[in-house]
Order: sequence, then C-alpha cells, then structure tokens
Amino acid sequence: MPTPVREAAEALGLRVLTPEKLRPAIDELRALQADLFVVASYGKILPQAVLELAPHGAFNVHPSLLPLYRGATPLQSAIRDGRTETGTTIIMMDAGMDTGDVLLQETTGLGPDETYGTLHDRLAVRGAALLLRALDRMMRGQ
Repeated sequence: MPTPVREAAEALGLRVLTPEKLRPAIDELRALQADLFVVASYGKILPQAVLELAPHGAFNVHPSLLPLYRGATPLQSAIRDGRTETGTTIIMMDAGMDTGDVLLQETTGLGPDETYGTLHDRLAVRGAALLLRALDRMMRGQ
C-alpha cells in the first residue's frame, strides 16, 4: 500500500522510487541526475554507491532525537521507555544506520497517553517542516 508521502508526491507529479533492492536500481537512480536525495520511512541502509550519486548527498528525516533510538522503531521505543520528550532529526546520510551528521533537530513533548498513531502523525508534520528548513539552508549554502 502506498504511504501518504508517496500519494502526496505522486499527486504533485513527483517521481517516487521505492526499490526493493538498491544495487539493481543504481542505474535508474544515476539517470535521475539528482542533486540531493531525501529519504523518509524507507527502512533500508543506502549503500555508499547510492549516496555518492547525488552531489549534495542524502537527507534523512528520522523520528527521534538521534543518536537516541536509531533504527526502525524509534516511536515505539520512546513510548515503551516512558520518555517525556522526543523529536525529529534531519541527518546527512552515510552508509551506517542513522549515523550521519545531524543537520537539524527539534524536540517535542511526549505525553503519558501518547500512542504510536498520534506520535507518528505529529512527528510526520514536524519532520516535513524541519526538512523544508534543512533544504532552505542547503540552498543558501548554510
């Protein structure tokens, strides 16, 4: 099932790639001649060969205050651990799992009755706004 991000991007006429395996898709990615990749909710490590295709690298939107809660279950982990705050991080991707340089980070409270669904939706909106700030800074050379 397509994600809401994919549906919104396609409604805007944007091309969205979600290859099962990245190495066979390298030629397709190279043909895009992208300046920058943006990755959100992908769940796979991008190999260095993919990261090197875009001159400005790849930004990742991650729903935690990295380096805390790397990996695929940051929302569930923050709720399970009884955290009172969490947040969103934009990183410059490297070949590790959520180990790239932190570009921007924003903290938000985490209520005692927070659910995965409410937290997911709230951080998705905040992550999109933070991504726009990161892209704006990149465009201004910051």
